[in-house]
Amino acid sequence: FENVHNAVSDEEVGTNLCLFEGIGIVSEKSVCYNRNNADGKQDKTSGGSEMTVKFDVKMTEKAMYDFMLHTTYTSLNGIMGVILGGITLYLGIRQTMNGVYPAAATFFLIAIFFLVGTPLNMKAKSSEQVKKSPMFQKPITYELTEEGVQISQEDQSTLNEWGNFQKAVSTDTSIILYVTKVRALIFPKEALGEQYAAAVKMISTHMSPRKVKIRHVSAD
Repeated sequence: FENVHNAVSDEEVGTNLCLFEGIGIVSEKSVCYNRNNADGKQDKTSGGSEMTVKFDVKMTEKAMYDFMLHTTYTSLNGIMGVILGGITLYLGIRQTMNGVYPAAATFFLIAIFFLVGTPLNMKAKSSEQVKKSPMFQKPITYELTEEGVQISQEDQSTLNEWGNFQKAVSTDTSIILYVTKVRALIFPKEALGEQYAAAVKMISTHMSPRKVKIRHVSAD
């Protein structure tokens, strides 16, 4: 029972994903915002001191794909692939203009591999991982607490302490909490809904400012 989801590596995108060894989630239930008293059971109107953000999520192909794209194209390998694809596309156009069609065709094929083939491959792998992992078929409960991120499913539960996270970033659709370059948790904005700001506040409060790269304070 792993402490965090196993994300994708630069070289092998999304090939080993399972419960607490995977990424990509969209909410099935609304997010709660609670304040606990000494018994840990009262809501925010009780005047307690501990704040939590709790929500149920389920893996989706859309969220998995978004995570794979972000992780790949912010890595050195992904950036170099885009640069190489752009260069070969330019060379293909130049060769076409010069009438050297065999060379142009070769450059275009290389460009297609990097600029089109890579994202299509990630799309297929994200779909395969979500469909083949039995654990991804069940809701997972996440709770952001003073101690860290509690992850629960049925009778299993684990806590990821805030100090374990290397960085928190945002994409157009998600917040991603990285433990390492290949291990992370995802919280899509679609899942957080109106509680997006509360989740951002919890993350920003409990992680060092230099580790938090979240662009927006709302889900809009």
